[in-house]
Amino acid sequence: MLLRAIQLSLLSLSILIVGCQTQQQQTCLQIQQQTLNLPNTLQLADYHIVINKKPVKGIASNLSALTWNQDTQTLFATLNKPPTIVELSTTGELLRIITTKGIRDPEAIEYIGNNQFIIADERHHKLLKATIDKQTTLIDGHSLPQMKVGEVQKFNKGLEGLAYNSESKTIYASNESDPITIYKVTGFIENQNITVTELNRNWSLLLDDISGLHFYQPYQHLLVLSDESKLILEVAADNQIVGCMPLIRNQHGLLSNIRQPEGITMDDKDNLYIVSEPNLFYKFSKK
Repeated sequence: MLLRAIQLSLLSLSILIVGCQTQQQQTCLQIQQQTLNLPNTLQLADYHIVINKKPVKGIASNLSALTWNQDTQTLFATLNKPPTIVELSTTGELLRIITTKGIRDPEAIEYIGNNQFIIADERHHKLLKATIDKQTTLIDGHSLPQMKVGEVQKFNKGLEGLAYNSESKTIYASNESDPITIYKVTGFIENQNITVTELNRNWSLLLDDISGLHFYQPYQHLLVLSDESKLILEVAADNQIVGCMPLIRNQHGLLSNIRQPEGITMDDKDNLYIVSEPNLFYKFSKK
């Protein structure tokens, strides 16, 4: 009788937990199980939280976007109010604040090497190329190389994520929603023969928006972060979903849902980092 009671209690708990999940998150968990041990994938199921919901001291709100600088072994992020770029340690400590002008709404940043960064201005649908070295304290967007990507469809629904393939020198830039879109931009780094194409969106049915991107170079896979759907998709070069990671309570060691995940990146040891508004820092490592 006791064993039966325990089994019924566990079943009730399981139903309660599933009931708190959206259909997208349940599908994500199914994908996670189906892709276990799939070769040449990140195996997102193996990631576990090691720094959970840490407030970044010195930042009050609007922490958004994230990129890894392998040369400084630090992280860079953006704030959109006021428009600012910040440098963070791998433990979520604020190291530096860089002010900007001429960039109205910096919602994404991506390191491309040699002290060069791409910055996305969401509201104006622009990409800008900036140099940030140890001495940089101010970035003037008016003087930077820049280009427009896509068309502004709705207020505050523009460019929201950036990723970079260093082998092909391809920039991936995502439109947040209405419609969900990922653009592939080539030629902007070299400033010649610039082309912009759209990725096939057959995987986007799982997402209500895109809030961040990261390109995993070893497998040529794209990680797609969704704030509203609370998950990460791993998308292969053929646009097939090969992994999924729900960012919800009771998954990957999380004690609560990640409320508003806005930025994602990985370091050269395959640790995974997420920042969320207003000022929260997360780090995941493989078990």
